[in-house]
Amino acid sequence: MMTTIDQALTEHAPRGTADPLYIPWWAKGEYAAKNGTKFRLADGTSIVGGKIVVRGTGDFTRAPVVAQVLTPQPRASRATLTPRKAPKAPDEAQQILAAHRTPEERLALCKRYSLDPAILIGPNAGVVSMRIVNALRKLL
Repeated sequence: MMTTIDQALTEHAPRGTADPLYIPWWAKGEYAAKNGTKFRLADGTSIVGGKIVVRGTGDFTRAPVVAQVLTPQPRASRATLTPRKAPKAPDEAQQILAAHRTPEERLALCKRYSLDPAILIGPNAGVVSMRIVNALRKLL
């Protein structure tokens, strides 16, 4: 005669997760036998590879064991962290560059400081600005 655990292990229709005899699909059948999956019921019954290895007490009146829920630790506030450094004041080279925004103004800037106009050719505007600032810092 088959017990209720054996029936739950061989039945094809899934049970609800609130059912104490709930056995997930991956813990029974061919998949479990092939992969050697392990599952434990609330009464202590151990199922390995789709077969009952250890029979539990059969007492499903107790609430199922629930995984321990960890409460998150309070995060440190921004005030307790190290303060950020104040941004540096722009130096003379950065101020000159800020006054010359358009490509024509920057070309005139290269002529005024005898810089190679090839520094105006770059993959993006940020690289071009960095090159001009670095060249101006060497001159100033």
